This record gives sequence, C-alpha cells and structure tokens, in this order.
Amino acid sequence: MARQSVWAKLQSQGVEEGQPYAVLHPAALYPSKQWRARGFAEIGEYLEQEFSLRPVYVCAAGEEETLRKIERWSGHSILRAEGWPIRELVALTAGARVFVGNDSGPAHIAAAARIPVVAIFGSSHAAVWKPWKAVEAAVVQNYFDCNPCAGDRCSVYEEPRCILSLTTEQVKVCLDAVLRSSTPSHRPAGFRRRDDDGKGTATAGS
Repeated sequence: MARQSVWAKLQSQGVEEGQPYAVLHPAALYPSKQWRARGFAEIGEYLEQEFSLRPVYVCAAGEEETLRKIERWSGHSILRAEGWPIRELVALTAGARVFVGNDSGPAHIAAAARIPVVAIFGSSHAAVWKPWKAVEAAVVQNYFDCNPCAGDRCSVYEEPRCILSLTTEQVKVCLDAVLRSSTPSHRPAGFRRRDDDGKGTATAGS
C-alpha cells in the first residue's frame, strides 16, 4: 500500500507514524514560477513553530539542488520526498495537514485530495490556473501589468519580479487563513479581483 510505504519512508527520516506534517513543493519548470528557496525554508520553520507541523519537501528527480538550497538556508537537514512514485506522492499529499507550493502539478494533486492549499503564483493567470477543488485555497500573487505571460523568460525586467516580489509574510497570512479558518472556502484568501480578467494581488493585510 502506498500509504504504508510513505510512512515507512517518513519514519526513516525521524517522523513518527501519525505525526502531523505539511507538504511543501519548492520547484517549478520556469524561474517565473519558482519562489525563492529562502522563503520556503522560512515557511517550513513557521509551520513547525506555529502549527507543530513537520515540513516535508517534495521534488522530482533532477530538482534536488532546490532542496539543497533550502537546507543551506535552514541550517539543518530537511525532510525530503525526492522523486517518489506518483502513488506515494498522492498518498503523502493526501495525509498532509496543508500544502504550500508553486504553481505546478502537485498543487492540483493537493486540491484533488481535499486538503488546504496555499499556491504561490508568479507569471501565470491565477484566476484560470488556481487549485479549484481544495477545501481551503489561498493564492499568493502580486499584480503586474505584464501578467500573465508565457513564463519561460521575463521580457520586461532582468528578473521575474512577479514571483521574486512575494514576501514570506504574504505566504504566512494565507497560511493563517487556511489553517485557522473553520469555514470551508474556495475563494483564494487575499486574492483581490481587479477586473474581468481576474487579475489580482495577495498582500499581507489585503
């Protein structure tokens, strides 16, 4: 069973069976969709300190460097789920208390598993690509006139400011909303509609 395999792997890293945890997915195909490693390290610490959730970082094969960066920022080893089979990734995600990750496939797996999701968006159209089925869903995104775009490169700035402008505090605000809320909501916390195209922003206190 995938669930048994997941717990065996977690226990091998020091997690007790049944101990609550969060799943974090810090990788992405394009830089415009990948939030900084330092931010994920800080969110992992926040989840553990404020909610007593062990952060488990997931990535596909070939994305290990992202986890190494997070470890350097954390100053200690982290719980890893690297290149796990899809069945185990689904089982791991379904058993999590919350998912935090970039705009990518694992966020939609989490939504389908009906767990709270905090999705971090950069270049994509969040109103179109946000997780739709999550019990609690929060989108973290800052509005830029050039958004949305293809995302493979930034043609306006020297760096993808859309994703790099997001702060740890913004993500914490959305985490608080989905973890402390007692009323299920499919509306992204902090996502403010600007126009009929669904452009918006999620900022601390918005």
